[in-house]
Amino acid sequence: MQQSLYSKKKYSEFPNGDKFPRVGFGTAKIDVEATLEEAISVGYRHFDTAADYKNEQVLGNVITKALKDGKVKREELFITTKFNTDKDNVAKALNESLERLQLDYVDLYLIHWPISGWNKETQAWKQPPLHVTWKQLEDLVRAGKCQAIGVSNFNVQLLVHLLSYAEIKPACNQIEVHPYLTQEDLVGFCKKNGIEVTAYCP
Repeated sequence: MQQSLYSKKKYSEFPNGDKFPRVGFGTAKIDVEATLEEAISVGYRHFDTAADYKNEQVLGNVITKALKDGKVKREELFITTKFNTDKDNVAKALNESLERLQLDYVDLYLIHWPISGWNKETQAWKQPPLHVTWKQLEDLVRAGKCQAIGVSNFNVQLLVHLLSYAEIKPACNQIEVHPYLTQEDLVGFCKKNGIEVTAYCP
């Protein structure tokens, strides 16, 4: 389950005015279509996945079937997916996710982890500069491939760096937040700067 902070209302709102359901269905380690079908049946409309979860295709199958059967409309769904920063071509990564999800766009596209990937061939860490990656994300918003962009697992220092050049501010920061890990300073910084916090493992 994903939980947005700050409000007791059913929906939260990004700085651009887009609304999204505050309670979402996190799909990490879930690749059973029946489970996702039941989630739609009981009222979930916000689904969170990632390329690393290896279940975008399964979620895409469920969404396609639900749309075809008239159980839900696309505009009622809020779909989030993520990629890692070792990707040189963010557009290619998103297009691959969209193909698996069988969608024309996602509602929110996130940088999954602010860490580089290990290249086995060169035996070196691979990570394009964050400003290059963020520019590509901004281009995807302008192209209509994603409605909003954001980050996950970013700390205050990374957010300060990102905000210094971002033309489109990150809509949210998805982080682990619960009674045993409150991250009050990070949550406070996000709130002060208009960045919605989405909690995983709440």
